[in-house]
Parts: sequence; C-alpha cells; structure tokens
Amino acid sequence: MKNFPKIFSSGADSDYESEGCRSASPSQRPGGSSAASPPCGRRSRTAFTAEQIRCLERSFKRNAYLGTQDKAELCRKLHLSDKQVRNWFQNRRMKMKRSMQDALAQACQADHEVETAGRNTPDQTVNP
Repeated sequence: MKNFPKIFSSGADSDYESEGCRSASPSQRPGGSSAASPPCGRRSRTAFTAEQIRCLERSFKRNAYLGTQDKAELCRKLHLSDKQVRNWFQNRRMKMKRSMQDALAQACQADHEVETAGRNTPDQTVNP
C-alpha cells in the first residue's frame, strides 16, 4: 500500500472559523427556541433594497456576466461588497436557468397533451 500525504485534518488544528462550531438543535440552544441567527462563522443574509435590486436587474438585462470594471462600479454605486454582487449575479443566472427549464418542460407537456388528445378521439370518417 502506498503512503499518500495527509490532506484532511481532524479539525483540532484547523484554521477554519466554523470548523469546530457545531450547530445545536433548537432544544439545546439557550432559551430552547430556534433563533434566526446564522450558524457560527457566517454572516447574516443581505437584505437588498428595492433600489439595489432595480439597479442589479437593469445591469443583468444588459449582460448576465459582469466584467471587472462593471462589477467594481456596481459595488461602489450600491455600497455592496464584491462578493455580494458576484453572488447576486450567480443566483440570478440560476433563477433564469430554472425558469427557462420550467418553460421548456411546460411546452413539452402541452405538446404531449395535444398529441395524445388527437389519438384518443374516435375517427369520425369510418362508418360501421
């Protein structure tokens, strides 16, 4: 058997902030309630303002992929971090992909229903 270098650590000497932090179940948390706070080491969800969303959507309509300069300008204009803008665009592209897949599936389903409905009607040209 070959000796491979150790890639994974046990977690005891890990530099990751959230590595050793285990999420307690609601009954184990102080107060026993399921708080809406994020797990250890994670920041809370960004609530975009209506103006930020309008501006992001407008940019997305022009181009679904931002260049470095466009992204930097959006960050500055909207007072958002690079990561927030990048994640918003990635999520928006996935939303667009899902909606296109749903529309295609509906079109295929409608086409299939039309085809099967045509086969199930009795032929009216044949006289017994």
